[in-house]
Amino acid sequence: QPFCDGTHKSVNEAQGTKFAPLKVTPEETKTVYFCGCKRTAKPPFCDGTHNTLTGSQRAPLVTAFKNYKVLSTEAHSHDTTLLTVQAEDEKGETLDASYHFSWKLGGKTRPYTPVAYNPATGKATFLIKVMPGGAVSPKVKDLKVGDSVELKGPSPGEYYCEGKHSVVVLLGGGSGLTPLLQVMQDAVKEQRNIELHLLYSNKTTKDMLWKNEIQKMRVAHPEIIKSVTHHITREEGEGG
Repeated sequence: QPFCDGTHKSVNEAQGTKFAPLKVTPEETKTVYFCGCKRTAKPPFCDGTHNTLTGSQRAPLVTAFKNYKVLSTEAHSHDTTLLTVQAEDEKGETLDASYHFSWKLGGKTRPYTPVAYNPATGKATFLIKVMPGGAVSPKVKDLKVGDSVELKGPSPGEYYCEGKHSVVVLLGGGSGLTPLLQVMQDAVKEQRNIELHLLYSNKTTKDMLWKNEIQKMRVAHPEIIKSVTHHITREEGEGG
């Protein structure tokens, strides 16, 4: 941050997004400040928006990797790994919903969104899809309890409501569910005055992630999680 390291290429390939670096050509000699809160209206430069942030939004941007120890790891589905790690100094940073960590393995870095995170202990749980030929995810699958990995974060994204919306539709597919889970968990935990509708798409039923946990959340908090719709694009045995 703020310089591009090429991570957007693998993200675009895996998720079908179109992230691209923002090229800046200096036209004069002067002192400038790059945005660190990711909420500026004049990217990539700071416009002072950070001065208006409150609470955990003001947490400092984490810029260095540190060591985390693997506490547990298991297969969650045929192509996803569920694992819990903890910062070796047992300290974390607090942020609102919408954040991710950068993982570094084998000299490569990739961003992953935790499905659970405790800033008081630095403990985080990730649900990571193993991408064949991927730069990092196959190595994640090979991790064992007690192994040490380098993580940087949490890094903030765009917060989903902050009082702006009363109804939010969450759209996601496959492992793209993880940031949506953050939103749902935050809304339930903070008892936010909001209605959430989840539309979750997968190729087959065996690709569905966190199904039981989502159902439990829906049953326990129907006033917030108003609807959950699963969309299957190709069931087992079908060719397209």
